[in-house]
This record gives sequence, structure tokens and C-alpha cells, in this order.
Amino acid sequence: MRPYQILAAAGLVAVSATAAAGQQVPTVAVLDLNAFSVSLEDASAVGRGIAAMITTELSERPEVRIVDRQQIEEVLRRQQVSVGATGVADDAAMQIGRLLGAHYIVTGNVALDPRRARLDLRMIDVETGGIVKSVKEPGERDDLLGLAERIADLLVTDLRVPERPTVVELTIPVAASLAYSRGLDYERQGRRDRAAEMYRRALEVFPQHPHAQAALDRVN
Repeated sequence: MRPYQILAAAGLVAVSATAAAGQQVPTVAVLDLNAFSVSLEDASAVGRGIAAMITTELSERPEVRIVDRQQIEEVLRRQQVSVGATGVADDAAMQIGRLLGAHYIVTGNVALDPRRARLDLRMIDVETGGIVKSVKEPGERDDLLGLAERIADLLVTDLRVPERPTVVELTIPVAASLAYSRGLDYERQGRRDRAAEMYRRALEVFPQHPHAQAALDRVN
């Protein structure tokens, strides 16, 4: 079991209740933003504050589930990841996203001057590292809430749960497994006719056996 699966099973992942039960919507974690401002001593507080505003805006949209910021902070603490004015590096952010059970993480930058503000955000698939959305939005520094609202709209537009390869686990009947195992023994002994007989028996019991047909072709 992966670490993020353990965390999820332990109930450490909290998501917005606005999404309908059972609805397939993507889960998103918004991390603290990189903050740049020549006029502020504590730029990291700006990154945290705007990330919190974006989280609140996204939590009101039924198109996504949002990881609670307290859970993000808890995982950051457990993983001993420090967040400063430069936010979290993408590699670490992807790991945090996986631990949180999120499909996507939102990271990026906020730049402030005395009058204007600009957000440059990336939404990253936590499994592939691919950037699925890149949004840029300028605005007035006194209208950061409106800026967060517009960014939230851009982030959720056409956002879907990412497609993952489906892993099919075959349950092989005991009789087929035993026949295949005996076939391997006979093959190692050089008794190819007996090995072929066992491989055929395995296929008769379970035609979908993942290795028996290749083994039969090998000894025939």
C-alpha cells in the first residue's frame, strides 16, 4: 500500500462536501504560492493568504473536490517540508499531492507591486508530472478576492478526473496454478511432453492464464 493510500485510509484526507456523493470529480490540492514583492518583508504570508483564498473559491464549486488546507499543513509537517517565500518545489509538491490522495496540485507565483498583482498558476497531474492547466491573471492589488475568483473559474473549466491505466488482476484457479507449476518442473527436467501436457491442462482449467500458452508454445 502506498503512503498516500495509508493516509487516506486513516481518514487524514478531507475534501469539500460540495461535490455530490459518488460523483466522479477530480480532487485538487492548492499549495502555498511563491510570492514576490519588493515592498513586503514577509512575502510567504502573501503566498499562503492567496492560496487560502483560491482554496475557498474552489471549495464552492461542485466541479472539484478540494483538500482541506489543514490536511496539507499536516502532511507538510509529517514530511518535514518547509514552505518559505519560494513555496514548494514541483518534485516535492507532486509527492505531497500523492500523499494527500489528490489528482492534481496547484502551484505557482504571485507577484505584487504597489498597485498591481499577477497570478501565474500551474495545475499538475501528481502521477505524471504533466501540466494540465497554466493560467495567468492580472488584477488590481486591492482586488485580490476578485482575482482569486477569476483564477478559480479558469482552473475548474473542463477539468476532469485523469485517465489512468486499468490494472486487471486475474484470480487463477488453484488447479490451473498447480498444473502450470508441474509443467515448469517437467520442463526443467527436460520432459517436454509431460510439460506440454501440464500446460495444456492449465489452459483447459483457465484459458486466460497469463503464462501457460507461452510456455506451451515454448516446449512444442
